[in-house]
Amino acid sequence: MATKLTKGTTGIGEFFFAHLQSPEVFQGKSTNKFSVSVKLAEKDKKKLLAQIDAEWQKFVESEEGKKHKYKYEYSNGCKEYQGEDFFKFKMTHIIETKKGDWERKVPIFDAQGNNITDSLTGVGNGTKGKIAYELSPFYMNDKNYGVSLRLVGVQILDLVEEGDVSAESLGFGKEDGYTMGDSESTVDDDYPFADTDEDDGADEF
Repeated sequence: MATKLTKGTTGIGEFFFAHLQSPEVFQGKSTNKFSVSVKLAEKDKKKLLAQIDAEWQKFVESEEGKKHKYKYEYSNGCKEYQGEDFFKFKMTHIIETKKGDWERKVPIFDAQGNNITDSLTGVGNGTKGKIAYELSPFYMNDKNYGVSLRLVGVQILDLVEEGDVSAESLGFGKEDGYTMGDSESTVDDDYPFADTDEDDGADEF
């Protein structure tokens, strides 16, 4: 009998490094995993961490869990990056079955609940939305165990298209000063601080 997994939906979070329409690639090879890293508000982060911890404790105290040894803290799917906490949700793209390969897609919905899985062109950093998930305890060995955050579906409430950058995602807030429309002036061709095509580095996570 299959174990019944705990299901849930996050609060509204900010998406980063989303691989929702094609699997994530590592060192030039497909990981066979769709994934997205999500930054949540503090209260939503604490709520999810408490739920993950409860799920882990339930596993440790189960008959299966009592068979194992635990040397380190368990993995809870939460990673720190540049001083912020992110939860990484994953879904396996292709699963081998007795009847052949089962190829999956991440179901993606807009704010009104319309399915936009096949019409969406890309999800950029700073996109806001919710994640439907399952919590799945795992034990590989005495150094690799924890609770995986299984990606079940995505609802997008505020889309930043792939390649676009939001002011908020860069840490910029609203300030007094210049706004578009204050001036009719344009940038001269010889302006010394004009953008160039130089590569400023790749994102890492």
